[in-house]
Amino acid sequence: MKIYQYILWVLVFCSIDAYAQKDTVIIYKYGSFLFEASDTMKVDFIVKGSPLKQRISKGDTLYHDSKYIILGDASKRIGMGIYKRYKLKYKFESFKTSIYKGKLAAPDFTSDPSAKFYKTMIKTQCKAQGVNFAGHYTVIEWGCGTECENIAVVDRLNGRIYYTTIPYGGDEGYYGTKYKANSRMLIANSFNLDDHKGYALIRDYERIRILEWTGLGFKKLPR
Repeated sequence: MKIYQYILWVLVFCSIDAYAQKDTVIIYKYGSFLFEASDTMKVDFIVKGSPLKQRISKGDTLYHDSKYIILGDASKRIGMGIYKRYKLKYKFESFKTSIYKGKLAAPDFTSDPSAKFYKTMIKTQCKAQGVNFAGHYTVIEWGCGTECENIAVVDRLNGRIYYTTIPYGGDEGYYGTKYKANSRMLIANSFNLDDHKGYALIRDYERIRILEWTGLGFKKLPR
């Protein structure tokens, strides 16, 4: 088999497999919770403190917290995990700011010497992105491993870089961010919101954080 024929076969096979997996996903919703399964299953949705008349599920614990227990068949559950209905408490419009239209300063690596290790990344994105955050800043993003993302913020008025002062990794980290050019608000770990509209992935770390840019760094907004 010639190499181009092999590549074509692989692409077709992977495409068929992807569609097959997509077609077999079943969405289960109980109360404010949601999860995905590869096949039908019986589920027990238990409110702690309330009697369970008869268990109908296989009995595997899919989720539990101080109020609820969800039992089912763990071998059929797929996806990232359990999702819970989520509504953003804050809106980008509540932190609105005007967008600077003047000449943009190049990043000043003397303002944060550690940023020089990512000089190409920062310079390239500054040029390509322009002002994309909080009126006169550029947010720079790059991966740092599995479910890990570094960010830096560059002030396009004077080129000052904020990198080492921005926490990353673990619960304080960034894996997916949402922001707007005319708002000081940033959603950290926004990938938790990407799979199902109106739901957030439940995680013990890299949880959703709503942050406000103060001009010197990020301030966490109350949940």
